[in-house]
Amino acid sequence: MTRANNAKFIAGLQAQRANTADCRVFFIGDSNTVGLRAGASSWANPRGLGYVTQLSDLLTSVTASATGFIGNGNSGNQTQLRTMDGRLAFPTGSGWATTTNATYKIPGGIVISATSGANSEMVFTTPDAVDRCDIYHLTSGTIGWSVDGGSETAITGGTAGVINKSTLDLGSNAIHALKLRNLINAVFVVGLIFYSTMTKRVRLINAGAFNWLTDDWLDTASGGWSPGSNYASFGQELTVIHLTINDSNARADPATSMANLLAMITALRAANSDVWLICPQPISGAATQTVQNNYNAAIKALGAAHGCTVIDLMHDYATYAAWSGASLAADGLHPNFAGHTYVANRIRAAIDAIAAVA
Repeated sequence: MTRANNAKFIAGLQAQRANTADCRVFFIGDSNTVGLRAGASSWANPRGLGYVTQLSDLLTSVTASATGFIGNGNSGNQTQLRTMDGRLAFPTGSGWATTTNATYKIPGGIVISATSGANSEMVFTTPDAVDRCDIYHLTSGTIGWSVDGGSETAITGGTAGVINKSTLDLGSNAIHALKLRNLINAVFVVGLIFYSTMTKRVRLINAGAFNWLTDDWLDTASGGWSPGSNYASFGQELTVIHLTINDSNARADPATSMANLLAMITALRAANSDVWLICPQPISGAATQTVQNNYNAAIKALGAAHGCTVIDLMHDYATYAAWSGASLAADGLHPNFAGHTYVANRIRAAIDAIAAVA
């Protein structure tokens, strides 16, 4: 971990401390990044309880907030969508839903869509004071938005075939409830990132996607809004990549996954983002453990060769027996709430080390 390898992140931290700009940290990952099993069940508020949100509460060296997400986390149905984030609410009869249609594959999963009439409402209540929201969306229909029960405004304009960003002025710097509704035809929301023009923070943006491999993040089949065309496009100064558990279950040889990670590192740096890599926590199964050890060794070698900070979640727990014996496992693949706290603290320590020299 060096200043040179974290120059963009350090500049972002310096701007945040000077209260001149936010510093965005973008989390690319699988179900562990989503936060699965941090709650009582897989889809019980994982985004609200997982390590990305916990990290915002644990950080003291910087002022942070986890008030943004990209994608639906690859939640497979409406029930999962409605329980994955406690900050999101869908009134009874709301037509907002999710889909497994790969045509709408985006960074962090699939779009959130609404196709029915006037009752299609989605409300996001911010956990801290903000006055702006960047909404990322497609241009198929017209989205209506309102704040705290006020008058509704239509989002107009945009370019077909790509992810568009519209900045919404929420009014005063306060906790707000943003309501979105489809006004004309079907509408497709990619994500929301809230911020304050008055109080700059380190903005932690969750783009985890259930079941995804490194291959999914490079996928360009869905065209202009595909993950592979957009994962470096959210203005982040730092991208934290927490992948390869699903890769190691899909193929024993890490070579393809390391090539994928290198392609991501190259694209992210070209987009002015520093990159950190996470070696995942131990998972169950002796044969699986051997494969995972090979993957983690390859991640460390990749990070060393290309100047990426590497956070090794097996540093303190080299085996699944040690990990589960410390009561950090929800199942053979996912941390429980305490396990997510451990992950958050490991990332916090790395951020603290950079913040100390920023």
